[in-house]
Amino acid sequence: MKSKTWLARATIGAILALAAVPALADVITFDGVSPGFSSHPVTSPYVELNYSISAPNGLYYLGTGDVRYAGENNLFDSNYDDVTTLTTVSGKPFDIQSIDLAEMYFPPAPADEPTTFTGTKVGGGTVSQLFDVDSLSFFTYDFSGFSDITSLSWTSTGPYTPQFANIHVATVPEPGAWAMLVLGVFGLGARLRTGRSIREEPAANGPRSRRAAATAV
Repeated sequence: MKSKTWLARATIGAILALAAVPALADVITFDGVSPGFSSHPVTSPYVELNYSISAPNGLYYLGTGDVRYAGENNLFDSNYDDVTTLTTVSGKPFDIQSIDLAEMYFPPAPADEPTTFTGTKVGGGTVSQLFDVDSLSFFTYDFSGFSDITSLSWTSTGPYTPQFANIHVATVPEPGAWAMLVLGVFGLGARLRTGRSIREEPAANGPRSRRAAATAV
């Protein structure tokens, strides 16, 4: 009975631990864009932490000497109004939690840059969210419902798509990981039950054999 209770508790604990795996969260900081004073093109796709960011006409970095530099390592779509796409290099699904956005423009700056983000869900379907980017400095925009997605794309309805920085993401655990974990827990439970039965056999047979010997005398 005790082994069954232990096994149930271990299974629940292991599943809860794996459910918390989005502690594997990462932040794409764009440290690999060769930040510096001058603005320059960046190879597309740009890859960091197993995530890939691409745009049809390439990506660009705003240097610290550019009047539009908003205070963080950044990227933006070189064509200003193309669709930018984020995926994992491995093709695995992921969650996205937030992104820093600031206006990208040729003077004068527009009043705002409404930008629509669309996530493609595992198994089909999409989720969308509109952010009204209206600051020349970076602000953090939080996503809602963008979990288990295979790609994230965004574009602006205005003349420019905002520059972006500090993308908070997390890789989703694969279903196989759950199966291996549960099998491992049950396997450990089976070993414990086998070991317990082996230990109990001498205790069960010993007294009977001693009583039989005493009766024979």
